[in-house]
Amino acid sequence: MKPFIGNFQRLSKGMILAFLAVAWIIAPPAHAKVYQYQDDKGVKHYTDDPGSIPKKYWKQIEEKKYRGITSAPSPSKDKQAGGEADKGEKPEEGEGLSDEDISLINKSVPTLSAVVALGNKYKSLYPIPNTGMNLSNEIKGNLPKKKSLAKDLEKAKAPELKSVLGFLKKSIAGDEQVKTHELRNRRFVVKAIERVVGESKEAGKLLETLKKALEEGKKKAEDSKKEEPKKKDKAGAKSPAKK
Repeated sequence: MKPFIGNFQRLSKGMILAFLAVAWIIAPPAHAKVYQYQDDKGVKHYTDDPGSIPKKYWKQIEEKKYRGITSAPSPSKDKQAGGEADKGEKPEEGEGLSDEDISLINKSVPTLSAVVALGNKYKSLYPIPNTGMNLSNEIKGNLPKKKSLAKDLEKAKAPELKSVLGFLKKSIAGDEQVKTHELRNRRFVVKAIERVVGESKEAGKLLETLKKALEEGKKKAEDSKKEEPKKKDKAGAKSPAKK
């Protein structure tokens, strides 16, 4: 009787392994997210890396899901139909931030500055209940501004602004978990102060990034204006002189 039971157990394990192998083979493939856009020549492009898409095409990006692929579909069909695809095309020289980007950056600065100020204010305060009550009130006072900015940044395309949005979502989630009655307890006050101090450092780095983006955008715009007269002079020199 024992040998029979042993064989049955071995058979059962083998059947289980076979079943798992079959299930793995026939399981539906994962969906891969692919981004699609069309260039100035009318050629469609596909990529799974949104960071590789030229800035001037950001507004027309479409997200699609394809089954059973781990990378973007080949654009070879598009080449045959509409010409050569521009792989790795870069933004035009001199192209800076859009007016919308600049507006959103200017909106982001006061909110991020308030986060920095809050952390700097409380990092040296003793974590007593009174400190916790004051911190809770300030967190709740800043929350509507964070939510409003996050809503404005939902459609942002610039990577710097997307980073701000990610930070805000995390910060808002932390703010919403703050319970005033818990901040009467010293342990919770310490945790809350640690969080706002950590966020202040992160917000400071984001402010530096936004400042740099504005400076680079301004420089590109100025360089572009300087290049315009030169281009006109070259175009005039190439045109045939009238008799």
